[in-house]
Amino acid sequence: MGEAVGVATNSKGIFMCLHERVSSNVTTGTNRAFVRSSSRLFEFDQTGKYVREMAKGCMGFIFAHAVRVDPQDNIWVIG
Repeated sequence: MGEAVGVATNSKGIFMCLHERVSSNVTTGTNRAFVRSSSRLFEFDQTGKYVREMAKGCMGFIFAHAVRVDPQDNIWVIG
């Protein structure tokens, strides 16, 4: 899974865990390079059971280093 770099809990006790990928894969396109690695955000229920991976493949997660949940239960991933 990689290194856990952030954990946040919402008002219902559901928690998110942000994992940083250990390696990256860079490929060259016709005009630019594509980075195929990013942090991953996992959701777990109140008992610790895995629920889902959130925002899989989101380009914004390449530089993600922290996760926060605001009072309205919006999830913020910070780069």
